[in-house]
Formats: sequence, C-alpha cells, structure tokens
Amino acid sequence: MSSSLREAKRVVLCDDHEIVRDAIKSRMANSNTLQIVGEASNGRDVVDVVKELEPDVLIIDVELPKRDGIEATKEVLKVRPRTKVIIFTAHAQPDLLALALRAGPTSPAASPRRWRNCSTSRLGSGRSSSCSPRGCG
Repeated sequence: MSSSLREAKRVVLCDDHEIVRDAIKSRMANSNTLQIVGEASNGRDVVDVVKELEPDVLIIDVELPKRDGIEATKEVLKVRPRTKVIIFTAHAQPDLLALALRAGPTSPAASPRRWRNCSTSRLGSGRSSSCSPRGCG
C-alpha cells in the first residue's frame, strides 16, 4: 500500500441510491487524500459498517430506509465519536436542516448532484466545510 493511501482519510458512503454513491465515488476517485472503504444503503446498516471499518469520515443522506440519516448519525456518533460526519439532502427545508444539524454532523451539505464546485481536497484536509450549489464554504 502506498504511503499516500495510509495517510488518506477513510470514508464510508451511505445513500439508498446506488447512482448517488457511484457519483460520489467518481468525484473522489482521483483523490490522494480520500479512500472509500465502505458503503451502506440504509440507516440501520451504516451503523454496523462504521463500527466495523472505523472510518475517519461518513458521508450520509438524510432520507434513508430503515432509519433516517438523522437518527443514524446520532447512533454513529455514539459508537464512533471520532468519525466526522457530512450529512446531505436534496431538500433545503429549514426545519429538516435544523434537525440534521442537531444530530451532530461535522458539516451539512447540499445534494451530491449539486456538488459541481466542491473540492475533495477540502474534505481530506480535516477542516470542516460545507458544500452548496455555489461550492464549498
């Protein structure tokens, strides 16, 4: 294993749509600072995946089957508090965003299909950032 992969942030993705997970993986494919180590398609399984793989970062959707992303985030942070969480949604409803923020993510983000200007290097740096249609902040 190269030294850059040993230093890379280990990332788990959670979204119930495979096409979304594939889009995120494609966006991160050329990153030397990020390594996708696991995936989950629902809010129940992601907790087990995080326990097993101990990622540095979890990227999770708000709307998931079996347990929504908000509740899953709370559970993940109980079992693995060192994991940084980026929670995203395609919905810009203030009430939903407020609930998501109360779950304790490191960063809220817009839907991945709107991440056109976001840089994976910001995530790999360990700094907190959020993504929006205008880019990372």
